[in-house]
Amino acid sequence: MSDKQPSQGFERSNILIVGTGLIGTSIGLALRRRLKQVKIAGWDPARGRAAAARRKGALDRVAPTLEAALREVDTVVLAAPLEAIVRLVPQVLAQTQTRAFIIEVGPLLAPVVAAAAPALRLTAGERQFVAGHPLAGAESSGPQGANPEMFGGRPFALYAPPQKNRAAASRRAQSFARLLGAVPVRLKPSDHDRIVAATSALPQVASLALALAAKRAGGRAANWVSGPGFDSATRLAQSPFSVWEAPLRANARSTARALRALEDTVRAFRRALESGDFGKIEAYFAAAAAARRRIMGIRSRRAATRNS
Repeated sequence: MSDKQPSQGFERSNILIVGTGLIGTSIGLALRRRLKQVKIAGWDPARGRAAAARRKGALDRVAPTLEAALREVDTVVLAAPLEAIVRLVPQVLAQTQTRAFIIEVGPLLAPVVAAAAPALRLTAGERQFVAGHPLAGAESSGPQGANPEMFGGRPFALYAPPQKNRAAASRRAQSFARLLGAVPVRLKPSDHDRIVAATSALPQVASLALALAAKRAGGRAANWVSGPGFDSATRLAQSPFSVWEAPLRANARSTARALRALEDTVRAFRRALESGDFGKIEAYFAAAAAARRRIMGIRSRRAATRNS
């Protein structure tokens, strides 16, 4: 992260991170690295997980109760699992200080925005709320795998739903994303959830399928005859189901649509292979490489612009 980037109003914030798993702990570490005077509390229903996040240096303290902590802080980061975020958003909007900034960092936007909408209509004061999703992570879960550099150069999708201070909330969320080293990207919830079905859920499911297919096609010998391509392509197969169950349930239709696109592509490749049409296979290689270069290039240019 460039030292030129200002801390943009968060320097002396009292921050509460709700959910101290991989993402929540990584956010605490990233904020701690950038903001020397910030105070960070953490709350997690699994108190051992919050204690581990504190030992790792992501938190100053573990809050004894969520209710008490919400009254004491000016910034809340909801980094819990999706179903917990959906459940907690109305409570957080009702119980935080009247000028609090609240950002959630779950895997989908639409379910959270839907849960927040009634509470935002009833919320008094100057509270600001933004739904967000940092496109970052690892195949492991829990605070042990947390990394302050996890968000560096990664996209951070943001959507400020209708509210009294909507423009200010959006600006503050972009500042928060930049503090983590991420690149803010404003997206409508429906667009975001459709896109991440293809760029996040699809790689996860494809990695699972590849690991299972390799076992089936390679037999026992696959246990000791595999190279780095298998290792990298199946890395996500180590991801726990508990992390993915709620996002897959909530975004099943878009994920199924993305899987159909993958099925069509794999089927076409198999038919070309069976018919010996290596001209078509070469075209697939070229098209795939160009697609990846385009995605990676745009992301790299965005990150370079942010750090210039």
